[in-house]
Amino acid sequence: MFAGLSLAHITASQDAFATSGIGGPIPVRLTAHAGVKIKVSDFFDVTPHAIFISQQQNQIKALGIYSELKPDDDYGLLFGAMYRINDAAVVNAGYRIKSLVIGLSYDFNTSSLNTATKGQGGFELSLSYIFRKNATNPAEVCTRF
Repeated sequence: MFAGLSLAHITASQDAFATSGIGGPIPVRLTAHAGVKIKVSDFFDVTPHAIFISQQQNQIKALGIYSELKPDDDYGLLFGAMYRINDAAVVNAGYRIKSLVIGLSYDFNTSSLNTATKGQGGFELSLSYIFRKNATNPAEVCTRF
């Protein structure tokens, strides 16, 4: 199991990018997430997870699941999906080579913004490096999103 909680902008920093006259402190942002990695077999894991983000009256609530097919501890194929409630759906796939994860995701609107985007979604490419200093079992150090 894993979980996290963070608060951002707690020092009431000024927004350096705001247009003159509309600047002010950046509102505090709360982020909470949790999930559980389920080892189905030595070669396959499934991880359901959730995230909640709130900043002023804006909120993001999302539920997802991803899995990893791993022929050994150094390589793995990742795939999954996430649904941002009343907003969008995301599908993703990736490949893990030791501590490097290369991912590709595609999200598309499920809300009224679908009209503005003309049904087109967006691709995102990600590169992640998982630091494993002093790890005794590197395959279980870090949850991969």
